[in-house]
Amino acid sequence: KYVQDMLNTLAVEIAIKSALAFADYGDQLDALLDMIFQYKEIRVVDQRVQGLFFDVLKQVFANRVGQYTTPGLDDTNIDKLALLLLNASESTLLNTAQQTVTESWGIIVTFEQMTLNALKLTYPAQLSNALRILRSAPGKTFDSVTYNLFFSLIRGIFDNRSPADAAAIETLKQALTLAASSPLLSFEQQQQIKTTMLPALGVSVAASPFEQNMNIILQTPDAQSRITQLAQLINQMRGQRIDPQAQTALMSLLQQLIGSLNLEDAVIKDLVTRLLSLLQTGTLL
Repeated sequence: KYVQDMLNTLAVEIAIKSALAFADYGDQLDALLDMIFQYKEIRVVDQRVQGLFFDVLKQVFANRVGQYTTPGLDDTNIDKLALLLLNASESTLLNTAQQTVTESWGIIVTFEQMTLNALKLTYPAQLSNALRILRSAPGKTFDSVTYNLFFSLIRGIFDNRSPADAAAIETLKQALTLAASSPLLSFEQQQQIKTTMLPALGVSVAASPFEQNMNIILQTPDAQSRITQLAQLINQMRGQRIDPQAQTALMSLLQQLIGSLNLEDAVIKDLVTRLLSLLQTGTLL
């Protein structure tokens, strides 16, 4: 039994490295899908091989951005990626912690699939699908790739609105109100909706003092200063609570700031660690 497990583990390692040998993103996904369907249920007895597979999944997940930014590409590869992550999250080729992270990546790609599909539809269908996507998003975490893709859908719906269609305008108001505090968008994009799009439809959205302070921090050009100022703001509000909308805005701002930082810099890394420690021991989240 152990010898067979070792042979299977070796076969998986060879298959992973063979997939990486392909230069084309789609070919890499095809090879990884073939491998996971063939070896999904085997027992990998080498943690190094589990780590290798997890690192490859992390790489293809990160490289998906090219599928959204290169003109002329269809979304076939995104469908492949979603299928790969779904199956990998249930596979013994990963340990439990790796399965959990992979599942979260799969959720992100699924939302991006829904957004891509919505972008192909007629205006009324785009609007109703955007609303459905927004209602499914609370409690989930996304990244800058999702932010920009979903914002392109929201921006298109807003720009292509027909003021004469009263029913569609009301639905658009609902969608934008949800989007203004949605984890599908960055803090900056949320603020753009609140300060530009909703007022253009006659909807006034009053930002809380906490959100106003966060918006000021966002305008600070230096990343280190932004982290320092945010830490000071959180420290000043120790013991206080904020509403769910402001919590979502804070999480979006955190993800946006941390995602733009060089965490290899020891000073930056120390500042981020202190900031997260403040949040962990505070009452804002």
